[in-house]
Amino acid sequence: MQLRIGCLELRIAFSLVGFDMSAPKTAFRLYTNDSGVSCLETFEISRELRDFAPPAAPLWASDAEPASGYVVIRLPVGWNGKKHPTPRRQILFGLSGRIRITPDIGEPRDISSGDILRMEDTQGDGHVTEVISDEPFDGVMVQLQGD
Repeated sequence: MQLRIGCLELRIAFSLVGFDMSAPKTAFRLYTNDSGVSCLETFEISRELRDFAPPAAPLWASDAEPASGYVVIRLPVGWNGKKHPTPRRQILFGLSGRIRITPDIGEPRDISSGDILRMEDTQGDGHVTEVISDEPFDGVMVQLQGD
């Protein structure tokens, strides 16, 4: 990269060796199995280099998924939701704080800033959500289209 300021020319070299820009994003998925109980698993969201917002340079992005809306949520310190199914298919993006999701089967998972949780357990008894941080949990829930 070259940068020219008046008579001064700077040459900047950098390398992204060892940093895979195309690496998929690991996320959690909460779903109801065939027996009607909630389970958690991990999955990967793949990304491809796309001409996403021309004339800006291409960037790594996933495929688009239809959505119907979004809500910004805040759960206060100590909040503990009774066991419940997800009211609709949605995906949660953690912004700050930390929550613990406890399914019927499997280990609880903590969700915090930068984490993604796809919630699809719309049937059965559901899961328990609780705030485990010393600060409120903030997140964005994108409501997905479909069942």
